[in-house]
Amino acid sequence: MSNEKPRIPPLPREQWTDEAREVFATLGEPNARENGSVSDIVMVMAQHPPMGRAFLEWSKHPLRNNSLPFRLLELLILRVAWRTRCQYEWHNHVRYALGAGWNLEDIAAIRAFPRDAERWGEPEWHILQSVDELFEHSRISDATWEGLGRHFDTPQKMDIVMTTGSYTMTAWAISSFGVQLEDGIDAIDFDLTTKSGQPPEGRPKFGTQPKTG
Repeated sequence: MSNEKPRIPPLPREQWTDEAREVFATLGEPNARENGSVSDIVMVMAQHPPMGRAFLEWSKHPLRNNSLPFRLLELLILRVAWRTRCQYEWHNHVRYALGAGWNLEDIAAIRAFPRDAERWGEPEWHILQSVDELFEHSRISDATWEGLGRHFDTPQKMDIVMTTGSYTMTAWAISSFGVQLEDGIDAIDFDLTTKSGQPPEGRPKFGTQPKTG
């Protein structure tokens, strides 16, 4: 989880250089160059502009241009968020997953995998298993790779590996830098309740401007 206090805060306005503003604008948010990003992770990455911009440029692919169907992509990311215990990723991608058609029972089962493994179809099972094998062994086993091949082509299998790595790296950064959820957010915890005690709300569809994380 993120630290209670940020270790690296969002870049203060008085330090907004032209290079930092390029970081703000990388994801194409309206008026971000002038006003900063709405996402705290972007504002933290602006503390190191060369790295921040490279990171954000790469991050466009796993979420916006991934060859996996959006529904399966969110399955993968939520398993990463759970394995890393990264609430920032968990909060954002629970909402995306609800918008992609998963329900709260599905999301609880993602968290519980491999328990109740019979609820998953073979493609979903192999994605979840791939994430776990990458965490535990730093590679996907031959058996799981063969199973993936029955449902996914080569670019999709490559995206499974690289997306797992990308979101793991992002979770490490969020947790180690102490990136906070933005002010006013009713945070979704790992038990799938919000701070206000209300059920999480999903985004109605995959937006063109998703948060990084």
